[in-house]
Amino acid sequence: MSSAGEELERAMIDRRGGRGSARFEGRNGQVIRRYTIYRQTQEQIAEDLGISQERVSQLIREWRASTPAVDLDAMRQQSLALYAELTERALEIADLAGAPIAVGKDGIVLEDPETGQVVRDYSGRLRAIETAAKMDAETRKLMGLDAAGRMEISGSVRYELVGIDPEDLS
Repeated sequence: MSSAGEELERAMIDRRGGRGSARFEGRNGQVIRRYTIYRQTQEQIAEDLGISQERVSQLIREWRASTPAVDLDAMRQQSLALYAELTERALEIADLAGAPIAVGKDGIVLEDPETGQVVRDYSGRLRAIETAAKMDAETRKLMGLDAAGRMEISGSVRYELVGIDPEDLS
């Protein structure tokens, strides 16, 4: 099993407060792991384990019923706090002076020949600004500010017969 798969399995067990770890042992555990981690279909799982697809479906249903509901508001608040902190840190980096550019095998600091000032690399600052913009976009998505708006459009259609005598149609 991959390390990502192991981490996900531990997270699934931890979501239940450690209880029920026995539920992930044996065939039942294989069914849940194959379904949630390895994304196998119920039919594939049933065929591989030699059980019916109905039994696989029943095990998955029981597992879902025993899984506690996720507190989405708490997750949003945690994400917002993280995005705010990351944005603040990115903007602090953007405010720093650019790093001096060193050249040659001895790492001599490059100076502008006309002004004598140290030449600086501002790519780190630009990257920090991009990161802050991405955090803002993620925050907007999380808060639903970028959600598509609903528009109501109405109109009418008028048909006009040209070149035909309306009496010929009756």
